[in-house]
Amino acid sequence: MIEFNPPASARLTHSGSTECALGGPCDELASGHALSFMQRRLASVTSTKWHDAIVDEVSDGGQIRLTTIANNEQILLWHHSHIGHDVKAGDPVALHEIYHVLAVGSTWFNVSIEAF
Repeated sequence: MIEFNPPASARLTHSGSTECALGGPCDELASGHALSFMQRRLASVTSTKWHDAIVDEVSDGGQIRLTTIANNEQILLWHHSHIGHDVKAGDPVALHEIYHVLAVGSTWFNVSIEAF
């Protein structure tokens, strides 16, 4: 597995969509909603828990299907809003298995892991 070490700028800025599927800005910290400062910090210091993957599909309903590079395992994720403008099929991504963070380049999303 490739060690994931994001640049400092990725750790300090807000990432991902803030528009909630419930309407208005999202301040909900549950899985699949807003990314908290602590979630970001803990994910950034536990580099061995990241899994490199390729995006297979992104649905309008917020589901993202990935395949891990290391063991070809399929993973189904969910995010509260459609993030298809940030994540596209074929994109390389990294998923943090403990803190449920999806990294797409320097943009991070709090995701709910539906199936691992």
